[in-house]
Amino acid sequence: MLSNEYNISIFLVLMMLASAILLYNPLQSEQESISVIIPQSYEGAEIDGLWTTKTEWTDSSELEINDKDLSAYVRAKHNQAYVYLLIDFVSDHGLEASGDFAVVCFDTQNNAGNAPLPDDYCFYRVTRTGDFIDGIIQGNGVDWTVLQEADTWDPYDEKFDAAISSSHMNDPYDSINTHVIYEFRIPIESYGFNEEMGFYTYVNDAYTKEFIEWPANAGGKQFKFIVKDVLPVPDKWGDLSLKLDKKESDISRPQVQLEEKVEVRVQAKQIKDLIIVRLRNMDDSTQDIHGFKILLPDSILNASKGSKEWVKEDSNDKEVMFSTSTGPIRAGDSEYFLLKVNSVQPNIQWTAYSSDNREVGEGSVTPFLR
Repeated sequence: MLSNEYNISIFLVLMMLASAILLYNPLQSEQESISVIIPQSYEGAEIDGLWTTKTEWTDSSELEINDKDLSAYVRAKHNQAYVYLLIDFVSDHGLEASGDFAVVCFDTQNNAGNAPLPDDYCFYRVTRTGDFIDGIIQGNGVDWTVLQEADTWDPYDEKFDAAISSSHMNDPYDSINTHVIYEFRIPIESYGFNEEMGFYTYVNDAYTKEFIEWPANAGGKQFKFIVKDVLPVPDKWGDLSLKLDKKESDISRPQVQLEEKVEVRVQAKQIKDLIIVRLRNMDDSTQDIHGFKILLPDSILNASKGSKEWVKEDSNDKEVMFSTSTGPIRAGDSEYFLLKVNSVQPNIQWTAYSSDNREVGEGSVTPFLR
């Protein structure tokens, strides 16, 4: 028969095991371990509040936020000069004139605190009485100080930029229903970003008067008008890891095999016996033009001339061949050629060549009269 002391010992062990099981919450542990990762990319992003292309953010990290029946996705990357963020607020189906709002905050020294410190910065985009307002605030040890706030930004100013739109174009999360999207571009050096920082983000739907934040339950308040009033203290923010690769040569550059495409356009106008031929290499061409042959099957070619860098290689009374090694016609550029003929509006047949003497375009044109 087991002693009472042995029975008591077994009971205590079982109670300790039961307590450990009850206290262990795998979901809570998983959430606490989550850190926002910002990988390095060779490509930046167009700050227009849109998925400009389907692949614009495929080289970024993804953070999914779900709370209060709301959903949002944060995509993030950097190119050593800027941090780029996209917040896809799929639950917000309309852009309101006032109160739609997103903010991203960084504790650059990762020193937390029960009040915002000078190394803490928040960047936001908000709609206010029909305007789009961008702003930056900085901690001062007690509260937040507004560094700048404006409804217009210089697009050539290589500093902070933000955008908001209502769209579903190219969106991988909801390509059917229009919803609100935010984008941010933040210069890394200007705000002293480090590899390990604190991070917080908050997005507000003005129509439903609901917001979503990360980390969840960090203590954000309902947005009314003043941006800083919604923010929890940095002690409640999450973790962020900015993957910095000091060697630019090690950046993973996308390997894109461009499909060869050449689009050439030829126009001509005739003034008495003189014809001016314009050869244009269109903007989206991938090949330069190094050679141009002109044939007049039903007219006599009395003389011809190109620009100084285009050499007349061969000619007779029916055709002429021009080429260049120093002045090719690049994408978006044009070149002019002069012909002297003995007829009105002759048929002009032409062929364009690449640097290795391959045909990249051919056609025919009839000059219009002037």
